[in-house]
Amino acid sequence: MTSPTTIDLDLQSIRRQFPALALNVDGEPVVYLDNPAGTQVPQRVIDRTAEYWRTTNANQGGTFVTSQRSDALIAQVRQAAAVFLNAASADEIVFGPNMTTLTFALSRAIGRELRPGDEIVVTRRDGHALRGVQLLLGSNIERHQLQRQLLEALKQRPDDSTAAGHDVPLAPALHAFLHAATANLISAGVRLIPLGQTDGQRVLAALEPAIDATAARAIATALDDIGSASFRADIASMRHETQYTRLFRS
Repeated sequence: MTSPTTIDLDLQSIRRQFPALALNVDGEPVVYLDNPAGTQVPQRVIDRTAEYWRTTNANQGGTFVTSQRSDALIAQVRQAAAVFLNAASADEIVFGPNMTTLTFALSRAIGRELRPGDEIVVTRRDGHALRGVQLLLGSNIERHQLQRQLLEALKQRPDDSTAAGHDVPLAPALHAFLHAATANLISAGVRLIPLGQTDGQRVLAALEPAIDATAARAIATALDDIGSASFRADIASMRHETQYTRLFRS
């Protein structure tokens, strides 16, 4: 049996490449024991990241120069990571904000396939993210069960599914729905006109009689007799993407 190969490393030279290792607390060098709490990086990574922020920072998929440079850089890094990890293709490489966020994203994808009775096994040695995933998926399963119950309620009362699931009568549910829709439009007006928050509340209060009367009239009207047409609003919505500022302008 051959003896393991010894690699001669200059540890002090390696440590000098990590600025975080130069930190002292109360005159003593710190020891980093929890990688998930913040992985330390060498100076060359810090420099390269700073260069990206200075010269290439942009959203993906744009037609402008910095976006194209950013996309090209990401493609290069994915290819390099594929070689490093011996992946079959760069398509197998996915980057994300951090391990915790990626774990939660993966868990949500897996959670769609879980059914009541399935088990998720984690240990105390697993990180907070994995234990959080267990709780998240468990709550998702419970939420799916609640959604199925609401669907059953919908079959019984198709006019107000959510309200039916919580035993809320139709009249107050319809009033609340119309109130919320009106409040949303007033909120947009508060920002677009602009209109103060106090004035916005006054407008909403002044419309309450109309909201109540409209809800009562809707209850007494057959579904076949209820309709609406808002051509100008539809046209405005179509122009949404070409407005110089899109916030609340549709």
